[in-house]
Amino acid sequence: MFLSQEICGADDLNHDQEFKDPSNVMISLPVKGSMTLKDVTLPVVNIHIQPNGHDRWIFDYSVSLKFEDGSVFTSSHSGVILDQDNKDYSGVFQSS
Repeated sequence: MFLSQEICGADDLNHDQEFKDPSNVMISLPVKGSMTLKDVTLPVVNIHIQPNGHDRWIFDYSVSLKFEDGSVFTSSHSGVILDQDNKDYSGVFQSS
């Protein structure tokens, strides 16, 4: 049996905000429910963009899950490229 649960997420973040090149933007997402590190099996990061016309994002990201018991699970990925023809990215967590 395969179960999937969304840990955190949001829609329409930074609506119509321009990100200068280069830029460094931190976005905090609301946590949905409560869980511990032992509840997390194989986290996946999904990023979707909705460009207005021709737009290309080349970026690195880092995601940290911080739990009430003090444990932290972090994953980073470099060189993601999204544009008007390739709007979706999915990546499995890799410990950094």
